[in-house]
Amino acid sequence: MERFICLLLTLCFLHFSNTAYGASQETSQEVTLNDFIKLAEEGSEDAQYLIGYSVLFDQEVSGEKYSDRTQALEWLDISIEANPFNGWFVGSELTNRDKPVLAQIYLQKAVNAGYTKAFSNLAHLYLGDGHSKAGNLLAKRYFEAAASYGNAYAYVRIGHIYQNGWGVEQDLAKAEQYFQKAISQGETAGYTALGEMKEKYFSNPDYKEILDLYLKDAQNGGSTAIFGIKRLYKKHNQHVGLTKEAVLFWHYVDQFNSVINFGRPVSYLDKKTKLANNFSSDQLSKIKKRAETLVKGFSN
Repeated sequence: MERFICLLLTLCFLHFSNTAYGASQETSQEVTLNDFIKLAEEGSEDAQYLIGYSVLFDQEVSGEKYSDRTQALEWLDISIEANPFNGWFVGSELTNRDKPVLAQIYLQKAVNAGYTKAFSNLAHLYLGDGHSKAGNLLAKRYFEAAASYGNAYAYVRIGHIYQNGWGVEQDLAKAEQYFQKAISQGETAGYTALGEMKEKYFSNPDYKEILDLYLKDAQNGGSTAIFGIKRLYKKHNQHVGLTKEAVLFWHYVDQFNSVINFGRPVSYLDKKTKLANNFSSDQLSKIKKRAETLVKGFSN
């Protein structure tokens, strides 16, 4: 995340130095904090966001700190109204820094400005065993709002609420209904959620059925599903009959996905290919080599 923030600030710096001040490729021109202040005063939402963000997170702009916190946060609010994504980004970063009170404020600003994806982020601030019944019920309402705007994954999380009895009576049947609803809307994480529930809560579960559920999500890049496949191999392989080669295949698929597009799922399988119980050593070698090369390149 710090690398991304630095990149964001750098891009803003380059944008203003190359456009607002006419820097050419042949000459370099330093842009100072005062330059950004002038742009912010003239109504530049990008400059307002940059200064507001820097003050909120105690960072410098071009080697200097802006001292007027009140003005900076006013500019940040203006930038959020113009681009609600800014509120979501700030709220998400505050969540990552374990500042839930401030995170709630900025995520709510994002929602108020029209960025409805922030409903799910708000929900996660109140969800789980460590929160009160009222908090979990609030999370449920936020997820319901997210779902109403087309976020199918929110149905998975509502299913988890019923599965775990967070703020409601535990109801596995209702949890399954929500997982299935997510699946019906194209959210393959619903398969993994359903498989995990069957694996954890059902007596005498059908492990082959559970494996099939995990595979449906894994083929779409689901990391949790791949973890489930590896878990079945370790604990219940007498029921599913996975080979070591098959499990290693999925392990390297997961590695591949984790280093591409900052973790966004990327299917490593041809859509026509289905998991077989055995892979040739040549296939496995190629997958392993590619994954290890990507991991090495990313870490450097």
